[in-house]
Amino acid sequence: ENPQHPKLVELRRKYHLDELIAGSKTEFEKLVRLRNWVAQQWKFRPPAEHYPAWDADEILTGKVGFCVQFAITYMECAISLGYQTRFVFGHHPGTDAGGHEVCEVWSNEYKKWIYMDVSNNFHHINPKTGVPMSMLEVHDLMLKTYFGEQTASLATAPMADKFSDEIATCHKLELVPGKPVRASVDGLFPVPRRWMLIRYMPRNNYDTQ
Repeated sequence: ENPQHPKLVELRRKYHLDELIAGSKTEFEKLVRLRNWVAQQWKFRPPAEHYPAWDADEILTGKVGFCVQFAITYMECAISLGYQTRFVFGHHPGTDAGGHEVCEVWSNEYKKWIYMDVSNNFHHINPKTGVPMSMLEVHDLMLKTYFGEQTASLATAPMADKFSDEIATCHKLELVPGKPVRASVDGLFPVPRRWMLIRYMPRNNYDTQ
């Protein structure tokens, strides 16, 4: 999508997005600040009466939605600021984690796609390098951790967390990870179990088309 689309220009102005990210020391800090803001705009609640369009302003005005709406809103707000972002769905049938909608945003700073979980307000980093992780990197680590050399199979979905020194999680405004919020082993973070199947939306021009 073109960030200069009139709807995105108005979205940026109406919600004071430039002021929101002002003072950030890095591009990535801007993207984290934006995610933290979107995550706090309404409480997680699936739409019961009216299902909103793929339109950040409509969602922000209605103040209702679940992971889909959080992802759409972040995506359009980020694009309005000039950061290309895409919608991603992941699922692993048989796990207790279920399906989930998130985003990936292109980082010029790191020259890669970066996974952003907007409704849960976090991102993952590789603690050995400090570099934020992409969805594909999280997916690959999930397969490596839970299946090893075996062929991944929906019939043997992982039901219990495993932990790794190759992933850590930064919540809210964190740029470096704090302590794991869930039970951990030796201070390690759990490897997500739900990302065996990932589907990328192949476009983001929902205002133009």
